[in-house]
Amino acid sequence: MVHVVNGRDRLEYPIGKVLYDTAGWISQPRFSRHGDKIAFFDHVAEPDTRGTVAVLDLSGHQKTTLTKEFEDVRGLAWSASGEEIWFAASDNGAEDKLRSVTLNGRDRIVLAIPTTVLLQDISADGRVLVASADARYRVAGRAAGASSESDLSWYEYTLLNDISPDGKKIAIEEQGAMGGPNYAVGIRGLDGSAPVRLGDGYGGGFSSDGKWVLTFLSGPPPKVTILPTAAGEAKAVAIPGIERIRSYLQGFFPDSKRIWFSGAEAGHPLRTYVQDVDGVGTPRSVTPEGIFAVGVSPDGKAMLAPDSDGRLNFFPVDGGAPRAVPGIAPGQIFVQWGEDGKSVYMRDDGLPTSVYAFDPATGKKTPLWRLAPPDPSGVAGVHSVVLSRDGKAYAYSYNRIVSELLVIDGLK
Repeated sequence: MVHVVNGRDRLEYPIGKVLYDTAGWISQPRFSRHGDKIAFFDHVAEPDTRGTVAVLDLSGHQKTTLTKEFEDVRGLAWSASGEEIWFAASDNGAEDKLRSVTLNGRDRIVLAIPTTVLLQDISADGRVLVASADARYRVAGRAAGASSESDLSWYEYTLLNDISPDGKKIAIEEQGAMGGPNYAVGIRGLDGSAPVRLGDGYGGGFSSDGKWVLTFLSGPPPKVTILPTAAGEAKAVAIPGIERIRSYLQGFFPDSKRIWFSGAEAGHPLRTYVQDVDGVGTPRSVTPEGIFAVGVSPDGKAMLAPDSDGRLNFFPVDGGAPRAVPGIAPGQIFVQWGEDGKSVYMRDDGLPTSVYAFDPATGKKTPLWRLAPPDPSGVAGVHSVVLSRDGKAYAYSYNRIVSELLVIDGLK
């Protein structure tokens, strides 16, 4: 089993006996045919599927990395002979190929077809069970006053991060083949104008003046960078002592002089930290371990975060006891602060996704939008939702997966 302890993934066998632990994450552990080894994917940073194929010898518990780092690895199984480990992987985040690697590290391509192959299992007689999938992340949005939505995707695997303070642009991230090995961060107008690439990495939020976008690379060690949205030089932000960062949970404070991000020090679970953009000093924790902020109050004095029960709370930036946000049920998702600085925009987690304005003082809920792509076939869910402060412009991301389950004979 994989057991998370103090923010680190531990591969255990038997349960309680640690064979390997990592600040990244572990997936697809599989026993060898003879039960003397365990193969698994060793990933750099959750939830990114970038990683390597590794194997543990149960007699010595020594981990051996068998492959280079692929941008995407999904699905692993031992071959019928037990002499190879088969896996699905991609160098560019798209069209995963079925590959194999020996215990000596010799790898080869077993099957390449123009789609994403997800390996499920291999039978003792050599039949291979795979899912052939076309998986895409898309972004849709509506500018203020527009009569309909526009497709705002960059390429085939676009993630949505934020909306600009004036509600006219969105910050996006391309993780598909066209994004490159370290992905790409960019901005795009809600009017449908062409995307503008800003730099590499995972994307984050806009500064309050719209002149900067926060981004990071997972490392190790992780690196935080502020990218200009127009002319200017990128700025690195030092985060000494931070071992890893979680993607998509990051942003600027209203004064644009501080940033917040969800990360962890060595040997500790994830939590939310605050750091000056100058990178002076060490990042300061705001939330308890295991609690991640989703936003900051308009006055910059508190972080908004769901507690362990899923209820939203204010966590004071300068310390003190958290204060519950009244009237919001567990599971409701924060989107944005209202224009008055007191009300909040929330959404549910359904499909379609309902977005509404909520006034904590009166408990009044005002429906605003119901978001869903016009063609629901294959849509697994709505993910990020961003909304302008006046509630008149929005964007959302969703993933569409169309797949077939196949049994293949004769692969060698």
